[in-house]
Amino acid sequence: MNTVKISKIIKMFSDFTAYLDDGKTMVDRIWNTNITGNSDNEILILGWSDDGLDYEINFNEEGLSNACIQNGRLVMRDIEGNEVEVTFVENRQHCLTPEELES
Repeated sequence: MNTVKISKIIKMFSDFTAYLDDGKTMVDRIWNTNITGNSDNEILILGWSDDGLDYEINFNEEGLSNACIQNGRLVMRDIEGNEVEVTFVENRQHCLTPEELES
């Protein structure tokens, strides 16, 4: 079990905005637990809303440990064995100035 890789993946979800497969579904809820080294440990849950309904995908340590990068996207398997692609977008803070509100 590659615990360093798992830690790096979890950190990416706090450092960047994540979009799922189609690039349109933005992850807006992220839960994670401690790494145990157990492949079945459900360590990461990604959540989003669509048309008033809430959805989640669960990942265990094995799914994150076996993740790879393809075409600039993170590809990993959820607990059901489905392949999930994640695109990360960098968050940049813009410091507003009073001049930006004046005409």
